[in-house]
Amino acid sequence: MADSWVELHNLALEVAGFFVLVSVSLSAYLILQHFTAFNKPEEQKWIVCCIFMVPAYSIDSWITLKYPQSALIFNLLRDCYEAYTIYAFGSFLIECMGGEDKVIQKLEANVEKVPTSQTPLLEAGYGGSRGPVLLYSRDELFYHPPPMCCLPPWRMGKQFYMAIKFGTVQYMILKVLCTLATWILSLAHVYGEGEFRWNRGYPYIATIINFSQMWALYCLLQFYLHSKEWLAHISPVGKFACIKAVIFVTWWQGLAIALLFNLRMSQAEVNVPLQNAIQAFLICIEMCVASVAHLYVFPATPYQRMSIIADASQVTLLTDVAAGDAPPSPTEVMESERPPYIPTEKSVTLFHESMQDALVGANRQVVEDVTTTVAQVVEPIEQFNAVVRDTLDVFGRWGPKRTDGVRDDSWLSGPAGEDPEKRHYGKGSQSDGGRTHGKTKSYGSIQTVDPHIDGQIWQSPGLSKLKMPKRKGPS
Repeated sequence: MADSWVELHNLALEVAGFFVLVSVSLSAYLILQHFTAFNKPEEQKWIVCCIFMVPAYSIDSWITLKYPQSALIFNLLRDCYEAYTIYAFGSFLIECMGGEDKVIQKLEANVEKVPTSQTPLLEAGYGGSRGPVLLYSRDELFYHPPPMCCLPPWRMGKQFYMAIKFGTVQYMILKVLCTLATWILSLAHVYGEGEFRWNRGYPYIATIINFSQMWALYCLLQFYLHSKEWLAHISPVGKFACIKAVIFVTWWQGLAIALLFNLRMSQAEVNVPLQNAIQAFLICIEMCVASVAHLYVFPATPYQRMSIIADASQVTLLTDVAAGDAPPSPTEVMESERPPYIPTEKSVTLFHESMQDALVGANRQVVEDVTTTVAQVVEPIEQFNAVVRDTLDVFGRWGPKRTDGVRDDSWLSGPAGEDPEKRHYGKGSQSDGGRTHGKTKSYGSIQTVDPHIDGQIWQSPGLSKLKMPKRKGPS
């Protein structure tokens, strides 16, 4: 029995290795095409990051298949790059629209103007006259479709864009944090990979990642639906479907395999290394299909044509004249013999420069976006803490009130217990015995009349005691 399992495992390694070799070769070929025609680095660096997902998944899954006992470590690396792929694809769409500022301007300009019955059709002009200006109310809010309809609407423009960007970056941050939590729980032997038990960390982390991933994909979908007319030149449907299928299918496939093993619906005994091996084998095959799809959805042909179009701009003067009605003059014939363009040195991006731009430039932007997203999360928390502190201060001022109508004059015993808010009251107060006494105002020292010692006052240290006339008692 053991020999048959070993033979089956070796056969799976050979089959998966063939698919990995094909997928890595196709992806490397496509990446090299982009690097050799690196004419738009703002867009192509994110395309390279998306394409690199296939070899990263393939190699990681093959190693997991060979060493299923160490699948947890390799799966963590694969999951982190999965989150980075979603972020890279969102950044690619933004760069295809001209950058963040252009995206916000287009979203604000795309708001429909709809007349309402609650506003007059004409606006009052200058001098009291009514001008022919139509009043329109802007439908600036984006209302979420079911089942997200319970969420507050987003205002089209910067708020909509920042919400979309936050949705993609939060998945990358949570994925990394959950990866660290998984590693810590596994060291404590309480993670329980593939076990749906309340005393294991796997179901809780899987739930968090699931909701975070669904929200990131939802944000990408809404961004595509509101910008598809500006992205029509890149055919975004295939790109979006390819990215979403790879991430969505691999995640739910692993979750379904874990559920089947826990519900004992499979013929085999519940075995975590076995379910990891099955998941890894399927991913190796799926990545081969994805590498073929990438050749069609992320081609380098549009960027290669840019240099061809730039070289084909040489048009002779005789061709321009032939398009007109008048015959060319002798001067024009002589001018046509000259080169119609000024020869300039063509700027060519070297291969190592393309790789440096793809790696360093992309990572720099990731750090900036993560910092901005963390700041957006920290700011509401600080505001909430400030509100809580203010609320506690208000309740602290509402302490227990005296109901016997007697005023506590213990603060009159000396300067140490003196109330600074009652320092300059001019009308005095009434003690428990009903005796009226006043206070003197001093500059440079604090003076308080002692109600028990007539003619003597308290004074700040460093000054001698002063005498004052005796006050007459109450008549």
